[in-house]
Parts: sequence; C-alpha cells; structure tokens
Amino acid sequence: MSGKTLKLCQQNHYFDRYLPDFPLFWTVSLVKNIKRFVTPLKCVVHRVLHGAKILPNFAPMYIKVQTRTKVGTDGKKHSFVYPRLYESYRDCDGKIRQHYLIPLDLDDLPSWKDRYAMCHVLNDMVVNGPSLHLNETPVTCKAREVYGQLAEKGLLGDAKKIEEKNRRQQAAALVEESLKNVRPRQAGAEFVCLEALRRLKLRSFLSSKGWSKSKIDLAMIQIAARAIYPFSEHKTVRLLRDNSALCEFFGIEPKEITKDKLYRSSLDLYSLHDDIEDYLHDRVCCMFELEDTVYLFDLTNAYMESTKISKLRQFSRSKEKRTDCPIVVLGAVVNKDGFLVRTMIFSGNTADCATMQDMMKSLNPPSSDGKKKIVVMDAGISIEDNLKWLRENGYDYITVRRGGSTDDYKIIGDHTVTVEDVKHQSIEIQFAEIENLNDTLLLVDSHAKTLKEKSMHDKAACRFEDGLKAIQKGIMTKGGTKKRDKVNERLGRLKERCSSVQKDYDITFTYDDKDVVTDMTWTRNPEKVSLRSSGEGKYLVQTSLKGYSEQQIWEFYNVIRRVEAVFETLKTDLDIRPIYHQSDEAIKAHFNLAVLAYWVVSTTQYQLRRKGCKMSWQEVKRIASTQIVVSTIAKRIDGNEVEVRQCTEPEQLLSDLYKKLELTSPPLKRRRKICVVHFSEVKKIDT
Repeated sequence: MSGKTLKLCQQNHYFDRYLPDFPLFWTVSLVKNIKRFVTPLKCVVHRVLHGAKILPNFAPMYIKVQTRTKVGTDGKKHSFVYPRLYESYRDCDGKIRQHYLIPLDLDDLPSWKDRYAMCHVLNDMVVNGPSLHLNETPVTCKAREVYGQLAEKGLLGDAKKIEEKNRRQQAAALVEESLKNVRPRQAGAEFVCLEALRRLKLRSFLSSKGWSKSKIDLAMIQIAARAIYPFSEHKTVRLLRDNSALCEFFGIEPKEITKDKLYRSSLDLYSLHDDIEDYLHDRVCCMFELEDTVYLFDLTNAYMESTKISKLRQFSRSKEKRTDCPIVVLGAVVNKDGFLVRTMIFSGNTADCATMQDMMKSLNPPSSDGKKKIVVMDAGISIEDNLKWLRENGYDYITVRRGGSTDDYKIIGDHTVTVEDVKHQSIEIQFAEIENLNDTLLLVDSHAKTLKEKSMHDKAACRFEDGLKAIQKGIMTKGGTKKRDKVNERLGRLKERCSSVQKDYDITFTYDDKDVVTDMTWTRNPEKVSLRSSGEGKYLVQTSLKGYSEQQIWEFYNVIRRVEAVFETLKTDLDIRPIYHQSDEAIKAHFNLAVLAYWVVSTTQYQLRRKGCKMSWQEVKRIASTQIVVSTIAKRIDGNEVEVRQCTEPEQLLSDLYKKLELTSPPLKRRRKICVVHFSEVKKIDT
C-alpha cells in the first residue's frame, strides 16, 4: 500500500471515525473504488449521525504533514517533513473547521501505516479512555504518549469545548431589530457633585453624629440635587424619578424618596448647621492647604412669595426691588479663596450694622492661632461701634469710609499708584489723611466710576428740571396747583425722587396776599455742582493696617468681590429666592441646604481654578450633563432577553473636565441582566 493512498485514507477519516473496527485494507480498497463519492458521502453520513446524536463523543484527530524545503550547504534543495496533530470540529454555522494541537515526534514509527494506526488508537483513547488499550505495541505506546501530552496541556476534548463555546455564542447572538435604549438618566453632573462630597468627607462627619446609612444617603442625594436642580422638594422628587441617576449611585429606588422625606432631611441638616460649617471649613483648609488671613463680611436678602409676617419675615429694603414682599437676611463670612466660614440668618428688618458682632463672635478668636486676621466689609457695616469692637478683639479691618469723598481729607504727598480692578479698568490710588483719625486712608479715583456717576447725575438733573417745569406749569395754568402747601408738597416729592441733585438748585417762589404762588424760578448753583463733581468717581478706603503700601491695601480690599460672587452663585445658580416656605424653621432649612450645595460648587470651582480653568457652575453643569446612563435591551436568538445598563462615553470637553477634577470615568459600573424565559416563567439573572 502506497503512502499516497494511506494519506488519502486518513484525509477521508470518516470511515475510521464511524467504523473503528473496519479493517484498514478494506478501507483502502473501498476508497480506491468510490473515491469520487467520498466527499458527498462523508458529509451526508456525518450530518445524519451527528443530527441523530449517534456519535456524541466524536474525537476527530488526524495527522497533517507540513513540508518545508531548505537549501543545503551543497546547494541542493532538501525537503523536511513535520507531522502535526490536528483536530476537527463544527462551527456555529455547521461547517467543519480544524485547529492545531501539538507537534508529533514519529521517528519511532517510520511507517505511515503505523502512524495512522496510532492516530486511530488515539481517537479511541479520547472517546473510550486509555484503559482499553493495554497491549504494549509501538503503536499503542506512542498513542499513550501523545495522549499524555494532550492531557498535560489540557487539550483533551478541546473540540467539544470549542463547539460548546460556538453554540453559546450562537445562542447569545442578538436580534438586531429588537435593540432599544430605555431609561436615560443624567449622570455626569451627579458624578461631579458626589465626588466633591466624597472629598469633603461629609458622610464620615454625619456618621460620627449617629446618623444611619439610609439617612446619610438621603442627605447626600438632597445636597447634590440642590446643586444641580435648585428647585422645590416637590419638583426635586420628580427630577430624581424621571431625569437624574442620583439614586442609582446609592442603590436606592427613586420611588422610595418623597417630598416629606426631603423636608425632614433638610430640617435634620439644619440642626447641625454650625457644626457642619466648622467641619467643612476645617476640611477644605486641610485638603487644599489654605490659611485664613482675610475675612470678607457682607449681607444679602431674599424675598418671600407671600405677604405673611413672622419673626423672621419682615418688610424692609429688598435688593431685588420687591418692596411688596417680606424679606429674610442672610449674612456670610467668606475667606479670600471663596469658601464660607460662617453664615447666619436674620429677620428681614435687621440693620446691616447690627449683624457683624454676632457673626464674628461665633468664629474662633484671633488669639487661638496667634495670627491677626483682616476683616473686609462695606460702608453699611462699618459704623464706629463695629470698628471699635474689631480693634478691641484683635482684628484688623478694611472698609469704605462712611461719608465718602465729602469728608475734609488731605492728600499725603504726590505719589500716585495706578492699579486695575476686576474689569481691568485703570484706577488711581494714593494715601490721604483726616485730622484726628488714626486709621490709614486710601483715596481711590476711578475714571470709569466718574463717567458712570456723571451720567447718573446728568439724568437725575434732567428729571428734576422736568419736574420743576411741571410744577411751574401748574402754577401758571388756570385750575392748576397754586396753593403754597400743595406746591410745597409737590416740590418735596420731587426732591425725594431726585435727592442726589436737588441740593444743586436754588428755588424761589412769589406769593400774593392770599398765600397763592404766582411765580416760580430756579437756578443751578455752579459752586455746589463743582463741589459734587469733584467727588465723582472717588471714595476713601479706611483701614487699621499700618506699614502697608497702596498696592497691598488695595489688593486686600479688592478680594471683597469674592463675597459678591458667593451671593451671585447662591441667587443665580442655587436659586435661593423667591422663598415659598411658610414656617421660619423651613426657611432656615432652605437657606442651609443652599449653603451646603454651595460647598459642593465652591470645592469644584476651586479645583478648576488651581488647574488654571475659570468656569462658571452653569457651564460645568452644561458640560457634565452630556454624559448619561442608559439601558440597552435586546432579544437573543434563543429567546432570552439581555439588558445592559452603562454610561455613555464622555466627550472631549467632559474628559478634560474629569481630568482637571481628577475623576475617572465611568460614573457608574456596567451592569448586565439576562431575562431567561422558561415557558410562562421569567427569571432575571444579574451578572
């Protein structure tokens, strides 16, 4: 029998596979006679037997020869034969595939007849076990040796593993038409806020106060929600259910959160107001290595959407010009980096100057750390009693002098320093002094402020003169207002409306015997106008600091813009007004929740500023909101349903933002769920 015939026999190994006891020489003879029918016949027989599961333990191993030709030193070509062991299997489409197992060393079996017999014995060992071949022949010994190599490398039954894997892959194949995305929720801004709270370690602080995990989770959700969605508790509940993925970060069902739970949580947080503020202030100073050298003090107010009066809600001057609504006052002490040090809530009719001492007493005294702190405040707070209290309690101060440029001040020297304000407008500053005043004075002259005040005064003068002409017309017109008392009332109301310029005019009246005004004249006093114009755009900065230059004092004072930015964030980004709550305790809890949300905002913005990025909170939310978490559902070919919930990939702007905040995406881990269908029963398996 030739080697070519034996090789053909092995290539058509289906007879050895299905009829292992059939004599080899009959197989070779049969192949010679029906060679052209082998290929279609083997496919039919294999599919019939495989489909009927007659051969469940099929082990189709065979020898494949690889020939390589090399040029020897004598210049002639020499062929080298490398026998290799292969195994065939069916893929998920039913097609036959082969894969390489191990190389074979068949030098001790020089005959191809013995080699193929060894392959036959090896297949039998794989199917039925090696114990059936106990006779010690070169063929069985070699087959047992190869079997041991396969067992050592874990390659026995490798074809079955591949076929099983292919069947699983085929069963797991998805029906493309069934793909759908459901339950999209915003996750980017939520991730940023929760990471800020994690850095602040607010959870550990609340836990130290005896709060339970569920109570802490609700508080964290509420603070983050206020920073992102500054709405009422009722609307916040709807946003948590329909728009935000905040609850998923804590494994809480959104339906479990109600507005009543949020109300109770905000009241509980307010009960720890001072303790939380002290802890958060110490935490950011430690985290960012900050040192408080300057305190910025200021107040703002928020109006109510009702006319009900209480101890807290009182009518007064509203900064939003809502004179029809009662207001509540919020006082804040801020450090030069924009972090809150202390906040307090006062009744709406509290004078600005009456709030400072109470707030400063609640802080650690300056002597506790051995350093004298500087308090920066506006003119409305810096009455003499407050300045005296600051001096007596070890504080320095910088403020705008009450009375402004109308004081009889004197310029010291001719040295003038030019600086810029936050709008990059040029400002001239120089030292000044007032008799019997020990504090240092700094005269600030702003050209832009001069133009602004001149324009305001010119418009006020036009309105005042128009009012005078209207009064004169009433005097000269039949049936008009002419009686002395009525004319004086009209003039008084006009002076009240134009109080900034009414002093510039000299007004005279002519009366008859019946005390009726017969004529009215007015002139604008140029000396008074000149005196007022000389003070336009100028104001005095008063400080207890000694030995500092004009530039240094200006830089200390100019950080007061930080507290203005804090109030702008609270009112615009965190929407503290209008207030709809009816009880005073709920109003205080409302302010406290906004203050806690501001800690999230200020921490995030400070991290960005350290990386050279000045970005508003609205812009941070806009960029972060581009990342959402969504569930993708699809049916598999085997009838089961697969659901994968994962976050979308961040876009470039968001990736840069995460990098600056040192955050790693994704916000939420990928979750996979398989819905296995067993007739009418549905079973969900989370993976």
